[in-house]
Amino acid sequence: MAVWQLHLRSAMHPGLDEARANALCASARVCMDRHHKSPTKLSVTRDEEPAAEPELAWSEPTQTERNANANQRDATCDGAYAVALVCLESQMNLVAVARAEDLGCSASPGLATRAARYSATRGHDAQGDVL
Repeated sequence: MAVWQLHLRSAMHPGLDEARANALCASARVCMDRHHKSPTKLSVTRDEEPAAEPELAWSEPTQTERNANANQRDATCDGAYAVALVCLESQMNLVAVARAEDLGCSASPGLATRAARYSATRGHDAQGDVL
């Protein structure tokens, strides 16, 4: 079984700097740790393909990370983006190329779809140009 680490390598994502990548992952660790034990099994579906069922592993959040993510709505939104980007990177070979304009936060299943609109195949930007 594949084990995906809850970590975003900003060098691979032209639309994600190191600080933002770390902050998104800290939010995800806080939220995941609230309801799950690491590692936990995911179910990732894509079109008509069979679901992938990797495990997602993360380190325990620090007290500072918990304090910084005390607003549950914001932490859930940012954490969901981190998990969606890990799934896009690991399952579909996609990377973030730009931050979305005004899509807002929603903990709905469509989050990964919205994240995918702002991603491109690794090594290319949203217009298909090689990076």
